[in-house]
Amino acid sequence: RGDVQTNSMAVCIAGAAVARGAEVTADAAGKAITAVSNDYIAGIANSAAAAAGDEIEIELVGSSSGRIKA
Repeated sequence: RGDVQTNSMAVCIAGAAVARGAEVTADAAGKAITAVSNDYIAGIANSAAAAAGDEIEIELVGSSSGRIKA
């Protein structure tokens, strides 16, 4: 399966378990993880990951928003 991105949706590899609806950021390896305080928010998880290595779909929030997790 190739990399998939359409409009504001992207398929990513999770770096840890991620809940559906969670705000996500990237870890040092570029994998999607749940954002914590002061992390840049890359998107919102539209599917859940049970563990690292699972594929998840995220809705990208766009770089112009510059949203930081409070």
